[in-house]
Amino acid sequence: MASLDRSLIAGLSIFEGMAAADLDRIVRQARSTRIAKDQLVFEQEQDADSFFLLLDGHVRVVKSTPEGQDVTVRYISPGELLGIAHALGRATYPANAIAAV
Repeated sequence: MASLDRSLIAGLSIFEGMAAADLDRIVRQARSTRIAKDQLVFEQEQDADSFFLLLDGHVRVVKSTPEGQDVTVRYISPGELLGIAHALGRATYPANAIAAV
């Protein structure tokens, strides 16, 4: 797999002010994945072992209620993080993330 270029993330506000070497270290640990429309990025209650940075498209975050209803709780846009459950102290993802575009 080819390595990612720091230019993919350098202009995003969450990385603002970071040195080039730090950006390089981040992208060396990253991997790029394309997910087709309507496919899961991650599933509710799945182990939260990764987080994601959306570079292109949109992701719909949908929570399934105990009654079996699906409620859209958020739309993720390019440049936003998603799947940060582990950083918030959760062992699993609290909702489904589905590629919308």
